[in-house]
Amino acid sequence: MKTATGENVASSGLKLKHLQTIFNRNGEDGLYNIFTVKNSEGLPRVTSVKSTLESVIPKSASYFENKKKTVFIYCSMMQIVSKVCQVIIKLKFSIKLNLCTVATKMIRIYRQVEP
Repeated sequence: MKTATGENVASSGLKLKHLQTIFNRNGEDGLYNIFTVKNSEGLPRVTSVKSTLESVIPKSASYFENKKKTVFIYCSMMQIVSKVCQVIIKLKFSIKLNLCTVATKMIRIYRQVEP
């Protein structure tokens, strides 16, 4: 992304979480629409230059898609760790303390890589 395009995105008031939400709801079309929508002065919010849009939109979509997968994997792992701890607690063996310690350490590790 060129500096001017980055500055246009920043000055548009759109934050990364806004773009992520737009992508989650409407995909690449949503990003295209929000970049090209006209402001009160009749100018595009970010840009309407076709070559810029063809470069920036797919790369942004790829970034958001990968981020979505990372969050899904993280949530899935947290659910598995939670289930393992529940089973261990039900077993009421002395081994449960060691496994819960391992599970707690896993939770700490996954929180460090949380997006």
